[in-house]
Amino acid sequence: MVALAVIAALSGGQADAAVRPARCDAGAIGARCATIAVPLDRTRPGGPRIRVFFEQYRPPGRRPVGTIVAIEGGPGYPTSGSRDSYLGLFRPLLRTRQLILVDLRGTGRSGALDCPAFHDGVGGYIAGAGRCSLELGARRDSYGTGEAAEDVEDVLRALGAGRIDLYGDSYGTYAAQTF
Repeated sequence: MVALAVIAALSGGQADAAVRPARCDAGAIGARCATIAVPLDRTRPGGPRIRVFFEQYRPPGRRPVGTIVAIEGGPGYPTSGSRDSYLGLFRPLLRTRQLILVDLRGTGRSGALDCPAFHDGVGGYIAGAGRCSLELGARRDSYGTGEAAEDVEDVLRALGAGRIDLYGDSYGTYAAQTF
């Protein structure tokens, strides 16, 4: 499934305004890689924070006329892991538009969760998810789709992105609808 939506309005976020540069992976040629800090638990803005990673691709030598944001699915797959697919898909548009890839919280370089319940590959997904939920304890409530959508909003606000075209792939279609 694929969702593509044009989003114009953003509500208030709780992220640190500071965009912190991050090391790009070898495949992120021409990207600006960075993170922003967001609350792990948005009901406790002064509590622990996590860093949300993103890659920003701007058109060479010009100001972008628009912004495309892509988010990956799974759930559990990092958007940056599908960068080559997104760069290929949007290549004709990237001459004039910027592309932002956001690793949703709990994936990739946005505080990836590592649940031993999934390490052995034995048993069904639902049983593994249940065991992972127990392993995470109360933190599990901080990794929902709503929180991930707010993280994307905070990235866009920190970049001053304004109006965007939002592309979601697989579970990313659900996250895009939540956004």
